[in-house]
Amino acid sequence: MATSLTKTGPNYNPDLIDFAKEGAVFVAPTGTDEPTGMTAYDTPFVDLGYLSTDGIEESLDEEKGDVEVWQAGGKIKEWIKSRTFTFGFTMMARSIDTVSVFYGIPVDQFTLIPAGTDPESPAYYEWTDGGAPALDERFFGIDYITGGGTGHDRILIPRGVFSDRGSITLNRDDTIKLEGTITAQVSSQGWSIKRRSTGLALTPP
Repeated sequence: MATSLTKTGPNYNPDLIDFAKEGAVFVAPTGTDEPTGMTAYDTPFVDLGYLSTDGIEESLDEEKGDVEVWQAGGKIKEWIKSRTFTFGFTMMARSIDTVSVFYGIPVDQFTLIPAGTDPESPAYYEWTDGGAPALDERFFGIDYITGGGTGHDRILIPRGVFSDRGSITLNRDDTIKLEGTITAQVSSQGWSIKRRSTGLALTPP
């Protein structure tokens, strides 16, 4: 009987121990065409810019159903009812793009008020909130670079909702942070997220 492990399989390659070096979150209106392959995002996608050092936290919540019977002491059948993917992050930049995502108000609902002739009448954006707001769905894209910068992963979310917002602290001791979570909804194609990765070590056929 073997008393040690050979540790020679392909998954014992130290180069497979990976980390996310950096990344970015992109947003566009729902219905926007997805980018081709791993090519750059085109207009109308917008890069939401700097994120906090916490990066992006992905979670998978799976709800299952099961059956138990009198003649057995455990479950005899189990199935998946739903799978929900969420992606949490904190936006560090404060712009019309990030504020729009945080509050769930499309950019076209922000009105630019032009500056007046009086120096004390600068230009500003104005928008309203509350009342009976509509659910704000967007097309989100998440890209991250792994390891030494050689791997590139992409997550496409055609129907994402930004929610679970963190509180905003306004003081002189810290920066203004816009924290929240993207929840992926099932798209018209029948799936909620699409993944692409150049960094996986593929087993030869």
